[in-house]
Amino acid sequence: MLFQRSLSQVFCFFPLFAVRWGAFLSLLGLSLFGCPFAHEAEARDHDLRLSVETRDQHGVAKITNGGSSSVLGVALFVELVNLRQTVAEDVALQPGESKQFSFDVQLPENEGSYPLISTVSYRAEGKRLSFKDVGVFHYGIRRTFSPGCFSSDIGLAGRRTVGLSCRPGAKLHVIAPDEIQFSVERRGGAPRLLHLQESVSPLTLHTPIFFVETRVDSSGHQALAVQKRWLTVSPRYDTGVGLPFGFLFIAIMAGVGIALIFWTRAERLGGVWVCSVRWAWSVAVVSVGLVVIQGGAIVSTLFFRYLGRDSLPEHWGFDIPWWVLSTVVQYFSFEGENHAYFRHYLCLPIFLYMVLLNFFALRFFIRPAPATDKYWHGMKSVIASLDRRAKSFSRSLAKTAMRTLLVKFFFAPLLISWSIQNGTYALQLLQQSDVSILSVYAVLLHLLISLDVAIFAFGYLTELPQLNNTVRSVESTVLGWLVCLVCYPPLNGFFFLPFDHPLIDHAWSAPEFVQYLALIPILLLWSIYVWSSLALGFKASNLTNRGIVTRGPYRFVRHPAYAAKVLIWIIEAVVLGKYYLSLCCTFIIVYFLRAWTEERHLRQDPEYLAYQSQVPNRFWPRLW
Repeated sequence: MLFQRSLSQVFCFFPLFAVRWGAFLSLLGLSLFGCPFAHEAEARDHDLRLSVETRDQHGVAKITNGGSSSVLGVALFVELVNLRQTVAEDVALQPGESKQFSFDVQLPENEGSYPLISTVSYRAEGKRLSFKDVGVFHYGIRRTFSPGCFSSDIGLAGRRTVGLSCRPGAKLHVIAPDEIQFSVERRGGAPRLLHLQESVSPLTLHTPIFFVETRVDSSGHQALAVQKRWLTVSPRYDTGVGLPFGFLFIAIMAGVGIALIFWTRAERLGGVWVCSVRWAWSVAVVSVGLVVIQGGAIVSTLFFRYLGRDSLPEHWGFDIPWWVLSTVVQYFSFEGENHAYFRHYLCLPIFLYMVLLNFFALRFFIRPAPATDKYWHGMKSVIASLDRRAKSFSRSLAKTAMRTLLVKFFFAPLLISWSIQNGTYALQLLQQSDVSILSVYAVLLHLLISLDVAIFAFGYLTELPQLNNTVRSVESTVLGWLVCLVCYPPLNGFFFLPFDHPLIDHAWSAPEFVQYLALIPILLLWSIYVWSSLALGFKASNLTNRGIVTRGPYRFVRHPAYAAKVLIWIIEAVVLGKYYLSLCCTFIIVYFLRAWTEERHLRQDPEYLAYQSQVPNRFWPRLW
């Protein structure tokens, strides 16, 4: 189980020229030195892994400490047909150490398939924590069926209610860590709501949660279906100020009203009038975004309370469409670890910046011109339905503005969150007393990732002429957006799932010394990846053209970051056994499609055509 932390988002052009470097350094400082308003308790690296194999009534359990610190007080319990036995107690595991334990289970009375529940308990940060694994124990005859209940991965802070997608009459059992209290609410004869409450705070816990269904088939044998999802428990956020919805709606109405009344005068007089209208419109746009973020939890709760998978058309087939839909709805509740800090701590500062300072950024640094400013044309495209005079706008610029805002709104929360997560996590690893190869590797890796995502986060926040990073165009095809978005939550939660299975039954793993040696090229490749982001600088952004970069590793190949990442995945799959080969191949195909769609978009820019002729290779110098 892996302990981490978080923070979240901002979307729209950033502040005054004099403040931008301080803002970037602040973001990087939060990444490297921790979030000042996070809880004081440490969250160390406890990455325990459990594998269980059974033959007849004999079983072998293997616990591995894949983390960078020692784990004490480890205990193992096994349960079959409500009979729980203690397999091991008070075991200590050093970093990288594995221990095996043998056990026997009491056979059930009737043949069939039964859930074998394994519980690992351990001490961490002064608390007794646990995680569970559910396997299928076949006795005499194999009886399984396709799940009738579906749920997405779950984010939890304190308490929460999430929706379930279940067929009527389903007998559902939820298997969660001992620190998670839960109850299942049935409606219409089917499990519909799952109420959860945690006692893990202030730690963050990433652990499996299992949905087990049982039934007796026509021949009297026990049949079983097991579904595994991930539960992420974040610290409780007991401070921070939100903005009242009424106040935000007033800001929206005021901004739209000012734009409607004064846009014609602004186009005629220019100067401060244009900046004033753009300022009012920006306040309205940001307020809409804050309404969506703060209201996401309300929408999610109402969605699962009043809608179920039986509300979908019959020909949809229920299960997979509902699973995808419920995953997306839960993600955009903005309650998980990717967004919670922004909801609780950054809504007010962002709103205050837009109200108090953004006018001066527009007046003295951005200096928008109505004829060429894409956000001005985006504004006119919206108010054109209320004012016919506003229909004389550039559709191409308006589309670019809308797509730019979508890109910023989607990616900025994730990348600010990840930069803080990885930086804080690396700092916590530095504070621990255990020093090993794995701990040094973990610190360096998370520092590199934190720096990389901080660069991209700042790229999404800023758009200033002085930085030469104005968005010129945005990817316009469905394929281009799809192959990019499937690499990020929430889409990656189910897109890659069908490929996360072994192609062959035999599992191969490299010797331990080879795995340690593999960490060196992985760190070097991550360094190339971060070097690529540093070369992009303020132009770092997905799905956009903000100017062609030819420095750094882009002198040698056109996609150095993608090449480095693919090589990392190959090493981790082949040497470390971190991914199945089928999943690794899917990663490679998706990133090749990302490179292809990006180039198709960028070839609309003559500068990129010249760069393409100078650097002919996509991924490898003088080869490909």
